[in-house]
Amino acid sequence: MSDYDLIAFDMDGTLLNSEKQISKDTLDMISLAEANGKVVCLSTGRCMPELNEYIPNIPGLRYIIGDSGTFIRDLKTGKNIFSHPMPLEVSAELVRRVRESGEDLMLHIHSELSVAQRSHVANMSDYNMGVYQTMFERICTMPENIIDFYMSAPFASNKINLYCREAGQRDRMCAMLSDLDIEPVYAEACSLEFTPAGTSKGKGLEYLCNYLAVPIERSIAVGDADNDLEILSCAGLAVAMGNAKDNVKALADVIVADNDSDGCAEAIRRFLL
Repeated sequence: MSDYDLIAFDMDGTLLNSEKQISKDTLDMISLAEANGKVVCLSTGRCMPELNEYIPNIPGLRYIIGDSGTFIRDLKTGKNIFSHPMPLEVSAELVRRVRESGEDLMLHIHSELSVAQRSHVANMSDYNMGVYQTMFERICTMPENIIDFYMSAPFASNKINLYCREAGQRDRMCAMLSDLDIEPVYAEACSLEFTPAGTSKGKGLEYLCNYLAVPIERSIAVGDADNDLEILSCAGLAVAMGNAKDNVKALADVIVADNDSDGCAEAIRRFLL
């Protein structure tokens, strides 16, 4: 009998392969896990507009820890069982500072919408995010000027991402925003992600396990990147993908195959079932 009842998968670099798809073998293993009474959930930095095209294809999926832990969605009811958006004054100050910095970067604001500037989406490879361009073109709200759009009528956001041209720019922006009441995380090649202070994927897992009355030591987390470190530290079993960063592998209890070789299916087969 397995020691685990719940598994939480990161999306990019983990559940999704290099083509941003979930393999048939992995979907089959998710279906088998659900049939055996296990809970399979997502723990991702993505917002709902970026997840909606995947959700219908994941059998039995009910819970999503989204926007790096700022909300937990119950897909059966369509409502959040947890929500911690960024305070309006904090997000407005962040956007104002981005404008004043004069840096050429791509701003991406997560709420119930995914908002990015049209010209930036058309040139995402300049910001080291070209692999996501076609998705952004499908799902984003794209104002002509995102800063004017936001500052004219600020709205609650769960997460704000900055996609940078190079690593030095990311370091400068992180330093410039370090006094704000937000959680910064390095992601992708040159991305900087901000969520409200006190939020993380790990805290999201703790909340969901408590909500479902699943002891957290009976949970598994699977990830590959820096924004997975806390959830891997919290889970009963920390699983790193074969393509994970070295610091993620160093933290993990076990390492499975990479995201192009069904590492997530392996995690279910070996540890959840």
